Order: sequence, then structure tokens, then C-alpha cells
Amino acid sequence: MVQNVEQILNRGERIELLVDKTDVMAGQATAFRRGARTVRRQMWWRNQKILALSIIVGLIILWIIAAQFCGAGLNQCSSRS
Repeated sequence: MVQNVEQILNRGERIELLVDKTDVMAGQATAFRRGARTVRRQMWWRNQKILALSIIVGLIILWIIAAQFCGAGLNQCSSRS
């Protein structure tokens, strides 16, 4: 009988340890989700900045190519009748 009581007490202690570990893991999961969301937003902004810079560089390159044929102000490309 004493042995059964000791087993029940030990099982209760193990259950408490398991509950404590579960609580710690839940907190870690929340922190991980928060960190992942922050990283995802940072990467999205980084990609948007790279896209904007690529578009600007592309437009500058197109302007340089057009300026080679039409002059810097692109005023020599108008149709002459």
C-alpha cells in the first residue's frame, strides 16, 4: 500500500514536470512565431526595396539608350513633318 502511494506521488511529480515543460515550450513557440513574423516583414521590405531599385536602374538604362539616339533631352526624336 505504501508503495502504491509512493508511485502515485511520483506520477504526480512527473505530470507536474511535464506540464511545466509544456508551458515553457508554449512560450518558446510564441516567441518563435513573433520572431518569424518580424523576419518575414523585414525580408518583404528588403525585396520591395530591391525591386524599386531595379526598376529605377532599368529606367535609367533605357533613358541612356534613348539619349544615345535622340539627345539628352529626347527632343530630337519628335516626328518631323
